[in-house]
Amino acid sequence: MGETKGYGSDSSTGVPEGFRFFRRRLKKNDVRKYLIPTDDTAISRLDYGHYVYRLMMTFFTPNDWVSVIKELVRVTKPGGWVELVETSFALERQPNSYEKFHQALVAASQSGKVDLSVPENLGGMVEKHLINVEADFVSCPIGWNGRVGELCARNLDMFFSALKPRIAPVLRITDAEYDELSATISRDFTKHKTWGRVPYAFGQKPESKKR
Repeated sequence: MGETKGYGSDSSTGVPEGFRFFRRRLKKNDVRKYLIPTDDTAISRLDYGHYVYRLMMTFFTPNDWVSVIKELVRVTKPGGWVELVETSFALERQPNSYEKFHQALVAASQSGKVDLSVPENLGGMVEKHLINVEADFVSCPIGWNGRVGELCARNLDMFFSALKPRIAPVLRITDAEYDELSATISRDFTKHKTWGRVPYAFGQKPESKKR
């Protein structure tokens, strides 16, 4: 099997040593090693018919996205599907308490050359490589409208917690103050019936041309 390389996120440093992915073990400080062979001959023996890639917008630069999409297409078998699912942090009916956090998130992302507007053009990013492309978004209530809203709110709470080391210094507040801000935002989401967009795009890898 060919050499491996990879794309990963710094947030994965919390993965316990020995955690298993695709029958391979992730070792400590090894989060950027790829788990799929770069050797196309080895890839041809695999059967990856559908890839879903999601919620990586806070980690990838525009140049990263170009490389990642090409790689997703490469490792998908002809006729298979690639799907991207992200989220937009420009929320609808957002409370004033969220604006402070959002501005800090944008600042932290820009310092790492990350573009948070990427989800607005997922379709355009894949249409050069795939056919039968479809792109749209689903609406996500946050903290209201039943179980879906509860799950979305829970996911955002975990997101806030995961970003504490990055955002609290930008806001120049303590961890305790950050936790208080996050709790206030969560309550305000429910009160204001805030909702967000979850953009997605999917398309099919063309069949190989017969020689």
